[in-house]
Amino acid sequence: MGVSCCSAQVLLIREFLIVFYGNEMIIGIILGNWLLLEAAGSFIFGKFSEKLKSPHIIYAIILILSGILFPLSIVVARNTKYLLNTFPGEGIGLSPTFLSSLAIMLPLGILLGGLFPLSCRLYKDISKKPLTHSIGKTYFLEGAGFGISGIIITFLFVPYFKTIHIAFILSAINIIAAWILIIHKKNKLISISTSILLILCICFGSFKTADNIHKKSIQSQWENFNIIDYKNSIYGNITVTQQKEQYTFFCDGVSFMSIPVPNLAFTHDIVNFSLGASPLHENILVLGPGLGGIINNILQFPIKQIHYAELDPMIISMAKRYKTNLTLKELSNKKVNIHHIDGRLFLRNTPDTFDAIIINLPAPSTLNLNRFYTQEFFSLVKEKLAPSGVLCFQLPGAMSYLSKEQRQLNKCILDTLKLVFSGIKIIPGHYNLYLCSPDKELKITPKLIQQTLKKYNIKSPLFTDFYIQERLNSDREQWFYESLRDTSAQLNKDLKPAGVFYSLSLWNALFTPTFQKIFQTASSWNLTKIIIVLLPIWLLALIILWQKKKKGQSVTQKLIPALVMTSGFSGMSLNLILILSLQTFYGYVYLYIGVLIGAFMIGLTSGSMLMTKQLPKIQDEIKTILKIDLIFALFCLAFPVFILGLQFIIAKNFLFPLILFTMFIISVGTGFFTGAEFPLANKIYLQNSKNKNILYSFDMLGSFLGAILVSILLIPILGIINALILIAAVKGAILTLFATTLFWSERKCPGSSGQN
Repeated sequence: MGVSCCSAQVLLIREFLIVFYGNEMIIGIILGNWLLLEAAGSFIFGKFSEKLKSPHIIYAIILILSGILFPLSIVVARNTKYLLNTFPGEGIGLSPTFLSSLAIMLPLGILLGGLFPLSCRLYKDISKKPLTHSIGKTYFLEGAGFGISGIIITFLFVPYFKTIHIAFILSAINIIAAWILIIHKKNKLISISTSILLILCICFGSFKTADNIHKKSIQSQWENFNIIDYKNSIYGNITVTQQKEQYTFFCDGVSFMSIPVPNLAFTHDIVNFSLGASPLHENILVLGPGLGGIINNILQFPIKQIHYAELDPMIISMAKRYKTNLTLKELSNKKVNIHHIDGRLFLRNTPDTFDAIIINLPAPSTLNLNRFYTQEFFSLVKEKLAPSGVLCFQLPGAMSYLSKEQRQLNKCILDTLKLVFSGIKIIPGHYNLYLCSPDKELKITPKLIQQTLKKYNIKSPLFTDFYIQERLNSDREQWFYESLRDTSAQLNKDLKPAGVFYSLSLWNALFTPTFQKIFQTASSWNLTKIIIVLLPIWLLALIILWQKKKKGQSVTQKLIPALVMTSGFSGMSLNLILILSLQTFYGYVYLYIGVLIGAFMIGLTSGSMLMTKQLPKIQDEIKTILKIDLIFALFCLAFPVFILGLQFIIAKNFLFPLILFTMFIISVGTGFFTGAEFPLANKIYLQNSKNKNILYSFDMLGSFLGAILVSILLIPILGIINALILIAAVKGAILTLFATTLFWSERKCPGSSGQN
């Protein structure tokens, strides 16, 4: 069960990341939806699991159905855009993303969620021990399978097998498990049927057949495109399409290079304006896609060397495979130095300074992109620029009218730039070109650009005198600044990614206008406002509990579901923030998401196992769970220190394996406290409740809320540190309610019978 759940999550997250353009917020949506479906499945099957005469048969059937659904879900996920009646390259808003992923994962998530109460029933029947012990043991075993498979999937399967191959391997494992479960029951019909399904699974999963399914599902995903290559690297998905002699390269569904005929207007603009404004052109750095025009245009200037930071070696190897005269010229030039390293990490480690730094990246709509638009990054750029050097990048613009979302995004980045650079020049247009320099006297005039291009004999059919005059029109620049004058926006920082929020806001305005209204309303909220709203809710809950206590009702036990739910919320939120922090600092989430999810589950397993063993020895369950929850709340409160500490040691250039190991340990700790509470909470709750598996549903529901709220709202609006403070406040609120009711239980309240 644990292996199935972890593998399904990791594989579907990777597939949806491709469908939805590599936006890490999808991770929270997918995890949240998965947990919601698991909660629903656990609740539904938990209602009748104790009444079943043959639970092993139902369990085996679910395993078989899950096995069938593994490859089917991958194929359907790849065709999400087709189901939504959209095309590759066409944007999809957050609400269609949420609903479509929920619908695609619905059958598999419900079935795998239903395995938990059935597992508890089966384990109870086999072990002849109390239900509380079987719940704790099942929770431990699921977590163990989850944690182990997260690491195996990441390091052994993903680098060497296609997703569809892994899905068929999982199908075989599930069907074999079902066969083992029922073979000793001597039910010939079911045994024979299962054996036939296993044979079919092996046949369909054979490499040739699976390859055909893979190719057909990819071609269906990219309808009307001629797919000539499709590969998953450890950093993302690379797809190559061909139309006649033109190749187009996509990374996670986003086009980043077209050859041999590139986007001439953009490649000429970003190179000629940036180098035309720089007095020196000896050492140039390109971050983001550089092949397919940009490097070729730079080579026309009298430069000494170009440094091109490209993290994914597969992009270069595929460019060499589908070579054109343009890319051959760029790749074979001895002045071009390609570094297979994250661009930001390269900039931090290099001893060189640069006359120009050109960033060819889309708007900061993801945490991975946003890390190239923050105050911390701009400060790093300033350190590596020559005194008269130029930084150049682009943001979404318009020729005659800027929408509110466009104004906010541009204002956010512009105000952040002003904290670092003295000289800033903006060239408005369909895309706004930003030119920045440490030099206060950054004067870019049509005459200067014309003289520089003539001096170096730079010939471009686009860059005519009229075009240069039109692009550098002072009235248009004045109009741009006037448009931003009454616009307010937050600064963009690593741990407060306002750029992501404004980019998502622009995205939603274009593709999901209804959701955008909710998004904009939420943008006016801050940590103080949220706590002010939550405080009356907490007081109301306290009053209600007091009234129940006065009537002699037990109130401490009634808070157990809320305690479990907030632990699920806190545990998932903290681990997701750790995953997204990795993306903020390094941009490696596509590779290591399975490791950090697995680490969380290893911690959860350890906590659950330890507490399950200690259950018979615990004298006062209520006070024990209160102590555990207090430590968990303090752990939540310390989490901002962990994140700030990680940011500090990363800035000091510690080795990445050490950073990843530190994150692994923190993730294990998060899971440990979440898992330690669950068996004890079940023991307390089951003393006075007939709902045997309800707490598992509350745990999953809390995790769902954590995944959704953190990814869609808390991080984009509040930032990482404030989001962590809010999580600690929520955990602390339930803890104080629980502690207060415990205090009441030890004192006879007026009008009460003194019952606990």
